[in-house]
Amino acid sequence: MPSAKETLKPSSIEELIKIVASEENLVALGGQSIRKAEHYDATVIDMQGFDQILEYQPNEYTITIQSGASLKEVAATLEKEGQYFPFDPPLADEGATIGGMVASGLSGPGSQRFGSLRDFIIGVKLIDGCGRLIQGGGKVVKNAAGFDLPKLMVGSLGSLGVLTEASFKVFPKPETFVTLIFQYERIDQAHAQLLRLNTSKYVLDALDVDDSGGLVIRIGGKPEALDERIQNLNSFLGREAELIRDKEESRYWDRIRDFKTLNSDGFLVKISLSPSKLLDLDGILAPQNAPRHYSYGGSCAWIRWENEIQELDTLLSKQELAGFIIKGETRQPLVGHLPQRAFIQRIKQALDPHSKFPLLT
Repeated sequence: MPSAKETLKPSSIEELIKIVASEENLVALGGQSIRKAEHYDATVIDMQGFDQILEYQPNEYTITIQSGASLKEVAATLEKEGQYFPFDPPLADEGATIGGMVASGLSGPGSQRFGSLRDFIIGVKLIDGCGRLIQGGGKVVKNAAGFDLPKLMVGSLGSLGVLTEASFKVFPKPETFVTLIFQYERIDQAHAQLLRLNTSKYVLDALDVDDSGGLVIRIGGKPEALDERIQNLNSFLGREAELIRDKEESRYWDRIRDFKTLNSDGFLVKISLSPSKLLDLDGILAPQNAPRHYSYGGSCAWIRWENEIQELDTLLSKQELAGFIIKGETRQPLVGHLPQRAFIQRIKQALDPHSKFPLLT
C-alpha cells in the first residue's frame, strides 16, 4: 500500500488556501482519523491546528467548532451545560475529530429519536478545490433555499474540499436513561416487534436488534417518569424486560456506539437499509458468520466482515444495498450498490473541478 507523500500542518486559513491552490492530490485528516494517512498516495493536510470551539451559545442550543477539534473534548464542553449531540457520534475515545465526524457521516444509536448528523449540522466553512473559502448555512437554526452545502459535506469523505469549521444544533441531555432488553429465540421475532414499535406511539431514544434475537430499547427523561414508561413497554410487548440502569447502562451503550461488541479482525462496515429489508440482509450475513448489530430502528447495520471485501461488495450489490468500510485495510471505503455516483461527480465538478481531493467511491 503506498504511503502518504508529505504531511503539511497549516495554522491559518490563509496558509491552508495557499496549500490547496498550489498542491495536487490532497487529503485532509485530523488527529487519530478513521481514515489513516497511509491509506493515500497523497499529500496530507493535518488539521490539528484547527482545534478550537469558536462559538458556543447554550441558550441558543448552537455550537460552532473548527474541524480539527476533538469530539471527546467538545462532548465534555456540552456536558458541562447539560447538553449533547443527540445523534450520538461514535469513536470519541479513539480520537475522532469534528471534521472526521462530518466527513464519515457516522451517527450512533441515539439517531433513533432525533435524527442523524445530517439533521443537526446547520453551517460549514470549507476550502474548495479552487482554493476558495466557501460558507454554507449559518450559525442559527433556520431553513434556507438553495444549495445545502452542510448536508452535502456529511459523508463526503473529504472529496469536496477541506472543512475548516462546522455549526450544529445541540439538545438538552435527559436526566437519566434506562435500557430494556427483550430477548427472543429468533431474530425474526425481534424484528417483528421492532416494526411494531417503529409505528407505535412510544418515544424511544434507541431501538436496536442484535444477532442473537435481542430487542434493545433505550428511553431517557426524568427518573420519576421512567417506571411508568417501562411498564407500558412491557405491556405492549407482552413480556418483562431485563433492565439496565446507571453506570452499567452508560457503559452498555458506549460499547455499542464504539463497536466494541464487533471487535475482531477484518472489516468494520456500516450498511444503510430500510427496516423491511433487515431480515433479507440477515439471511445473507448469517451463513457468512458475520457478527452484526442493527440500529436506528432497523435502518442501519453494523457488521464485522472477515472474508474478502469483494465478496461483501457482490452480496450487497445483489441486494441493492451500500456499505461504508469504517475500519480495515482498504483505499476504497464504499462497497455495494452506489447509484449516486453520477450525482456526486456533478457536485465534485462544481467544487473540485481539478480533482485535487480523492473521490473514494
